[in-house]
Amino acid sequence: MEEEPKVDAHFPAVAHTLTLQMDGQGEWKIINDDYTDEFKDAFGTNVDWNSLIQSFPEEIAKEKAEPKRLPPAHPGVTSTVVSSGSTVPNGTTGPYYISYNRSGAASYALSHTNNSGDSVRTQNYNPLFYAYPGNDCADYVSQCLWAGFGGSDSSYGIQVHVYPMITSPEGAVYPWYADSATDGSTMWINAYSLINDATSNYSNGYYGVQMYTESVNSVALGDVVLDSSGAGHVEIVTNVSGAPDWGTIFVSSHTNNRYNAPLSTPYPNTKSRLRVSFYRVSAYLHPPAY
Repeated sequence: MEEEPKVDAHFPAVAHTLTLQMDGQGEWKIINDDYTDEFKDAFGTNVDWNSLIQSFPEEIAKEKAEPKRLPPAHPGVTSTVVSSGSTVPNGTTGPYYISYNRSGAASYALSHTNNSGDSVRTQNYNPLFYAYPGNDCADYVSQCLWAGFGGSDSSYGIQVHVYPMITSPEGAVYPWYADSATDGSTMWINAYSLINDATSNYSNGYYGVQMYTESVNSVALGDVVLDSSGAGHVEIVTNVSGAPDWGTIFVSSHTNNRYNAPLSTPYPNTKSRLRVSFYRVSAYLHPPAY
């Protein structure tokens, strides 16, 4: 091939086995492309397209009429609440939503930072995760979201990336995981990627953490704040002491370490507040059980 093939990020980890045969002019030709994906598993290779397309309206109506059911929980997944808010029986495969424990995320955040203003690891940091020197803000917020979605705070669970961490082979367009080594995914450790990828997950129905843009007057416990100056900085809301506003919203962060400080401290005026955006943590869309 004369150039590197382009890979569609929406269909990761699909392996193709190509069979080549030389023709009479001495040129190689592809005569077969063998692969397995969800569509091929469901419908096979000999598809009657007309019948399949005609069946869609009936199948969609049936799916809407049936209650959504949850697969058995993976290690570290404790919630069985789907997006509608109803709790349903376990036992079948299929994607479902994990609800966000806001107080759990905030509690984790307050347990793993301090108000020292340090930019290096302190005794408050979770020792099971690698701390990125001078740039640990997104890693810290990801840990808080992970805790809010039922993350298993154990060495084994973290090292093998159990849910709610998610990697590409498990269906994530944007992998979201980290451990004690320095191989955290971009979405986990980069402020802009965390925000952009989570909002894309929400907009497109992708698996993983989902967020959407929120106004300052609607901010809730466990939501995420982005300072878009420079390389970007994210913090997590750890208290709202009244009607949400700059003086009643309190945030915590890493690098520099901040513990439950009012937003009005780092952003005292209109000019400084123009670079701040707020994001509602919606839910986590769990892939089908494996």
